[in-house]
Amino acid sequence: MRRAAGAALVWTAGAGAGMAEPAGWPDLPDRAACEAVLTVVKENCAVEHVFRCPGGVQRNEVRNPGDSSYMITHGLTPLTVLTVADPSLGLFILMSDMMPAIGLEALSEGTFPKQGGSATMWLPFIHDPWTGRFETQLALTDSKFDLDGFRLIGLIQQMSLSFNQGHFAISGHGEGFVVEDLGISFAGSSEMEIWGSREQLDEDPVRLIRPGEAGFLADPDEAACVQIGRMTDPAPVFEGETDAAL
Repeated sequence: MRRAAGAALVWTAGAGAGMAEPAGWPDLPDRAACEAVLTVVKENCAVEHVFRCPGGVQRNEVRNPGDSSYMITHGLTPLTVLTVADPSLGLFILMSDMMPAIGLEALSEGTFPKQGGSATMWLPFIHDPWTGRFETQLALTDSKFDLDGFRLIGLIQQMSLSFNQGHFAISGHGEGFVVEDLGISFAGSSEMEIWGSREQLDEDPVRLIRPGEAGFLADPDEAACVQIGRMTDPAPVFEGETDAAL
């Protein structure tokens, strides 16, 4: 769920740009300030590490086999994303006034208000940050199951981003899961459209690793993933033509 928009924008940013946090970026908890609670191994052999941070903030780190670094998101709650960042690519997105903030208590009600607000995006090939709009709608799915001793609740997120007066737009949907036992969330598979091209990521969970278990907080290991019955092409799937003109 939280992976979807970031994955599409990582593709757009390209590789090897690298930059420090931009001016106006909020002061967010780093890994050392947070409690690591779960590592998720995905169908495509990506890993996602989930952290609880001070002030109720959730930090997620996602990395595919072959990637040089992690994409990092911070959420005001496990259901309300605030930032997406991959400093190695020079990609930063801030949803500074996302409203309303949705907490886990909404799961018991089963309905979620639409979220929206302004967004700012920094990319290495643009001089000034782009401003735009972000909108998202959460919904419960029928998916509720146990994996490695944890109870998972399925969600789906419809989302759209529009920047540069609509010249740069991303839309689509992503699955997500709340770990009922821990009160945290992580991303599943997603399908997005960016500049008329479709991107699909197969990131459903196949293994959940607790603190102290082998593989906890480990970098993605394609060989280990294959050993538990998963074969992978770590590259995203793109279909259609792209139009790079902004």
